[in-house]
Amino acid sequence: RGPSDVGTAGGGGEGSGGAALPLVRSLWHSQSGYKNVVFDSKMGLSKSKRPWRALDDHKHSLGQFATAKEGAEAYSRWLGRELSTRMAAAVESVREHSFMTAEDAMRLAASEGLTLQRSTRSNGSGFRGVFKVRHGACRFGTFVARMWKKDRSSTTLGRFHTAEEAALAW
Repeated sequence: RGPSDVGTAGGGGEGSGGAALPLVRSLWHSQSGYKNVVFDSKMGLSKSKRPWRALDDHKHSLGQFATAKEGAEAYSRWLGRELSTRMAAAVESVREHSFMTAEDAMRLAASEGLTLQRSTRSNGSGFRGVFKVRHGACRFGTFVARMWKKDRSSTTLGRFHTAEEAALAW
């Protein structure tokens, strides 16, 4: 998909019928709280008063905006009504999902006869193949499970809220 109407924030986009489009929230810990809306520190220090940049899914700029919400509106217009509605609903369902606790992961491992492999290295988690994310709290998990291949490349299995849940995935 390409941009449908990315002029100034607040105008109705293609097929909007004047009604507001749903804004797509971010799953990750972000300064704006919206998907593909970032704070441009260079612009924030200038006199333009438009420090928020909206990006399309190919990381091309959709423009500079005074508020993060205006940037999110531009991104939703770029997506179009149908896709922005579906994405906003999907993000909200993930944000409402209850995650597995450490005790749940240990119980599940025991019930399936699995042993979570402890690590001898200081990877921040205590489990082999599980690493603590150093970029602060994240809505989608603070532990990463990663498998390493013989050619030294890696495959990320996902992000998890507890080290035990990540170790179970590993």
